[in-house]
Amino acid sequence: IPPGATEPLLTFTILTTEANDLMRPLHDRMPIVLEGDDLGLWLDSGSKAEELQALMRTKEQVGWEAYPVSRGVGNVRNDQEALLEPV
Repeated sequence: IPPGATEPLLTFTILTTEANDLMRPLHDRMPIVLEGDDLGLWLDSGSKAEELQALMRTKEQVGWEAYPVSRGVGNVRNDQEALLEPV
C-alpha cells in the first residue's frame, strides 16, 4: 500500500524486446513472452540475473499469426470483440 493510501495500488509493466520475424513488419519491439517453466523462474526471487536476462530474448512464436484489423482498434473507447476480426 503506498504511503497515505488505504487500498493497494495495482499496477503492471510490459517489458519489451526486439521484434521477431512475424512482428518486425509491424513494430521494432514486442512484449516479452514467458511460457511454461519460464514463469516460475521469473517469479523465483532466487533466480540469477543471467537466467532472467536469458528470458528477455526475442523468440519466434509458434502458432501466432498477423492479419489486418479495423482501424477502430486504435481508439481506446472501442471495446468490441468484432475489432479482432480480420478485415
